[in-house]
Amino acid sequence: MKTNIFICGDIVNKTKNESFIDVQLEKIIDKQDYAICNFEAPVEGEGAIFKKAGPNLAQKKETIEILKKSGFDLLLLANNHMYDYGHEGLIKTMSLAKKHSIETIGAGKNYEEAYKPLIKDLNGLKIAFINASEAQFGVLDETNLYESSGYAWINHSLIDDAVIRLKGKVDKIILFAHAGLEHYEVPLVQWQTRYKVLCDLGVDCIIGSHPHIPQGFEIYNNKLIFYSLGNFYFDTLYFSKLPDYSFSVILKITKEEILFELVFHYKKEGKVRLVSEADVPFKMDKLNSLIHDKNEIEKMYIDAYKNTTKKMFASIYSSYLSNDTFLQIIKKTILKFIHFSKFKVRREFLLQHLNRNETYRWVTTTAIELLNRKQK
Repeated sequence: MKTNIFICGDIVNKTKNESFIDVQLEKIIDKQDYAICNFEAPVEGEGAIFKKAGPNLAQKKETIEILKKSGFDLLLLANNHMYDYGHEGLIKTMSLAKKHSIETIGAGKNYEEAYKPLIKDLNGLKIAFINASEAQFGVLDETNLYESSGYAWINHSLIDDAVIRLKGKVDKIILFAHAGLEHYEVPLVQWQTRYKVLCDLGVDCIIGSHPHIPQGFEIYNNKLIFYSLGNFYFDTLYFSKLPDYSFSVILKITKEEILFELVFHYKKEGKVRLVSEADVPFKMDKLNSLIHDKNEIEKMYIDAYKNTTKKMFASIYSSYLSNDTFLQIIKKTILKFIHFSKFKVRREFLLQHLNRNETYRWVTTTAIELLNRKQK
């Protein structure tokens, strides 16, 4: 018994009413036994903007039908943009997927639905799929005091419980994780540790998304961990102008093992197209070596802290009295008074995000520890 599963990274389609996948790549997807993608945002036209720090994304309703016709069978919904238009946006997305006979996982109208694994019989193999995200807006985590809709949190005990419960009852467990530091090639040590704990509990393969660029992969105790596949198709924000060189994975699964094949692609003229490994700007061997490179890891934490997290904290706690003239202080005070409520709300959401989100919290605490050690 053997089954092949195609898995790709993040998808947001803001502009296309027709397929954004080149024919040659579609053929590869369609001939696999099952195909999976991370559906990064809800469909447009439903729900009100969910108040949060950062942009609110939505994508064309036609996207789901396009993906179905291209050979996709499952949409991963546990990601940081899936709740950008609240309950209505999420439910409409799930309803539209059902209409086009494409399955969903990782989010739902309540905790039970969001955390429920999907078990599929594929060519006689029983495979369990689990999908969860780091803590961002819309996540169902320990700060959510009331039963509500949203997406699964990867550090919730329900994820561990599901893995333990499924171990021995299915042939393989595959977990899809939406987490990590965006635009960095090195995965955080804390996410490496969390993924390995999940493998120790019984997960056979972990596929990561969210950083928007490729990261390396490793084999841990005969378990596969892909830290980030990068974008598959993203045409919003500044990504619309980027070629998004990245890769997808074809898992070749038997009862005894999971082998894999990498499929490299990039975006050109509005379509995702195949490209040879030799022609992508990143090298997998180098990405793999960065996973445990102590110098690169420390550099990543400090750089991310100085260029990202520290600046966001500064925008929350910055004083209006820093090196300003009296007239500048008066001007800022007036502007602050005029926009007080909006300004305060934005700051509160950003503060919530930086404290709740594991990645930013770990970057901040780890970088400060590293910097203090260097000063001794």
